[in-house]
Amino acid sequence: MKNIAKRGKQHAEDAVRRQWALLRHLPRSPRKIEARKLWQLLRAEGFLEDERTIQRDLQKLSALFPLQCDERSKPYGWSWTKDAPVLSLPTLTPSEALAFRLVKQFVEPLLPVSIMASLSGHFEAADQVLRTFTGVARSWPNKVRIVHPTQVLQTPKIPRKVYTDITDALLRDQMLGVTYGRCGKEKRLELHPLALVQRGAVTYLVARAFDFDDARLYALHRFRRTEVLDRSAKSGFDIDAYLAGGALEFGDGRRIRLEALLDRSAAQHLRESPLSEDQTLADQPDGRVLLKAGVADSRQLRWWLLGFGAAAEVLKPESLRSDFRSIASALARAYR
Repeated sequence: MKNIAKRGKQHAEDAVRRQWALLRHLPRSPRKIEARKLWQLLRAEGFLEDERTIQRDLQKLSALFPLQCDERSKPYGWSWTKDAPVLSLPTLTPSEALAFRLVKQFVEPLLPVSIMASLSGHFEAADQVLRTFTGVARSWPNKVRIVHPTQVLQTPKIPRKVYTDITDALLRDQMLGVTYGRCGKEKRLELHPLALVQRGAVTYLVARAFDFDDARLYALHRFRRTEVLDRSAKSGFDIDAYLAGGALEFGDGRRIRLEALLDRSAAQHLRESPLSEDQTLADQPDGRVLLKAGVADSRQLRWWLLGFGAAAEVLKPESLRSDFRSIASALARAYR
């Protein structure tokens, strides 16, 4: 009996959620929407009942709310009446709940603490909807993940006050007074926060120090003390131009024309995911593939090339080939 009662309660709750979602999709007259379109919208949100159930819901709801059905021509169209009062339904559809769950899971590190706090009620409501909802949307969070194509590192711990001060200052365009650096090598700085960027496991603050004009990267986990100052920060910063300059690839933005010989297996993925728009790949008589591409000269490029080991030989520019010759000699000495 308890199981029957539990199933009945769950069925009633699902019906209420479905009908509330239905009301949210109804336009105000003179616009209208047909029952079949409503059924399709609800199926997309995970409500798997048939079209006839939606038609019955509309009939029941029209007895309780100022709804109307235009039967002058088929397909019939449903809408709120023109003078219907604005109805606020404090609930989330399964699609909205799923979106909030994914926002919390993947975007939280880049949102100010104050904004995350203001969204806490939505996150809790989203969790409640997904816990009780029996449709397909409930399982989606268990079916998606973001995997970084590099060695997995543990995310450094960032004190809550540090994160709160940094994101608040960035949000309000205020300066920061900080103590920054590795243990034993800290220094006192006054920063103009410009942007927040996450790169793998590490989150960086892009900022200008004191009255200097150059923007630099500061890892959040290396901040020891932070204080939001009552002074406005310098403005005028293009984050996209800064990233395009190679800052997060740990270079100075200088472009080079890379030429390298790769084993066929090493070159294969570049046919699907090119290194640059001007990349060319040419098969060579010895079975290798000649790669040519315009790229930013950076430490990231060197790490990527080193990942191929002996399957990649740098030809040009000569300065890069010389660097790899030195690296190869150092590795040979280390592994003797």
